[in-house]
Amino acid sequence: KGCGAGIYLYKTTLTFADAACAISNNTANPATYSSASGGGLYISASVTGAMTIKGTFNGNTAYNGGGIYNASTKSVTLDSTCVIGASGAGNTVGNTSSKGNGGGVYNNGTSLIVNGATIQYNGGSTVPTAAAFTTTKEASMSTALQA
Repeated sequence: KGCGAGIYLYKTTLTFADAACAISNNTANPATYSSASGGGLYISASVTGAMTIKGTFNGNTAYNGGGIYNASTKSVTLDSTCVIGASGAGNTVGNTSSKGNGGGVYNNGTSLIVNGATIQYNGGSTVPTAAAFTTTKEASMSTALQA
């Protein structure tokens, strides 16, 4: 129901071979579906292997996880070359009646490692109190978050 507007990963894995990869300006229809998650990238619980995410995620919109929504049971690493949100082109979440969560990243997966990634300029669309990063599970971080 509107998940993974840019890329939806299901029963597969994805290799981001180049940090120049850009996933931008996708909308996972948060106005219609409150379950519309992962505007830029949706990683389902059924992916087949660990992966490292590189590249930029800008201008994406979803109810949860404007840039990236992770539900994977495998290890997902946000590499130091990964940039989620840019000035004037951040990722947004929510709809007119609810704020949503994780403007940049929403983690509902087993293992998310933020290894120097930049997560900034993300938040809510019409309700600007949505967090830039939301996790419902344990996450390892080696980076500072900026709203």
